[in-house]
Amino acid sequence: LLNDRSLVSGKLMLFDDITQQVEIQEKLENQAKELKQLNELKDKYFSIISHDLKGPVFGVKELIYLTNSGIISEKEFMEMLPEVSKNMEHVAILLENLLAWTSSQLKGEYLQLQFIDLQTVIKNQKNLLERIAKDKNIEIILNGKKEIHVKADKNMMELVFRNLISNAIKFSNPNSKVEISCSPDTEKIKISIRDYGVGIPEENLQKLNSGISFSTRGQSNESGTGLGMLMVKEYLMKNEGSLEIKSKLNEGSEFIVTLPLVQPE
Repeated sequence: LLNDRSLVSGKLMLFDDITQQVEIQEKLENQAKELKQLNELKDKYFSIISHDLKGPVFGVKELIYLTNSGIISEKEFMEMLPEVSKNMEHVAILLENLLAWTSSQLKGEYLQLQFIDLQTVIKNQKNLLERIAKDKNIEIILNGKKEIHVKADKNMMELVFRNLISNAIKFSNPNSKVEISCSPDTEKIKISIRDYGVGIPEENLQKLNSGISFSTRGQSNESGTGLGMLMVKEYLMKNEGSLEIKSKLNEGSEFIVTLPLVQPE
């Protein structure tokens, strides 16, 4: 600015509010990042379908063919059957996770909220996984018998605890135990699934807390995809719950589920 003698007497500064532009840019960048992650996840699970599912299924097909052709005897077939059964247990869990993940990506998925006894849900999943645990001589201990009522989607809760207990077995050392305990208070219920296995490296712990998918093989070389943990976190969030993970290398891990506690109407 000039005065009447054409000397500089001040400055004029103009400001433009670009808050909305910045917000839009951040939103677009986040959407692009989410889309990239989703595409990477999609590619990964096409690989799972072609390898982790195809392998065991074709293995069973080949075993049946060899038995029918007389190349292996009935006795040899029966000796192989326990290993085949164990592989198919893992395939069943993997297939269920794949179907659940696919459903979660489709528009129109909705919660079927109802009052459920969480203790019964956990006990049923424990019973389903007892056979896998026995193969490694692992004892699953469920502490507490009192009914615990929550309002949640029953199918989602079954998948959550099936995956958490299955993972605890997977990363446990043979001849150890998995402990499940419930700690209710006036408003929330905490369910702890604790194993005494190898623990989780800090790098992988950060990935788990950030929702990044990765795969790790278990103590007995069990296959893994990382899909189960993604579904656990997503389903808990949809049911107003949360997941806390504690772990120490060579000491084990603890997965703590927190859900709102309610009284049945």
